[in-house]
Amino acid sequence: SAAAEGTDDGGDGNSKGIVVAIGKPELPTRRHRRAALASLREALRKLRRDPALIALGTMNALYEAAMYTFVFMWTPALEK
Repeated sequence: SAAAEGTDDGGDGNSKGIVVAIGKPELPTRRHRRAALASLREALRKLRRDPALIALGTMNALYEAAMYTFVFMWTPALEK
């Protein structure tokens, strides 16, 4: 139904409703921790197998560092 989807517009097509979903955050369980560790191990295995990933990550980090340095140095220069 339209109301269940948060689009109750009274049939005139002018939806003005707001849908709010509040939930209790889940506490991490052993299963979640195991899944996170397994995912981390798989990522590390892939990094070890493909050195191009390390190079790509390094280049991305250097690019971002240069951009942030430029922005932080440029902004005060504009005020002078």
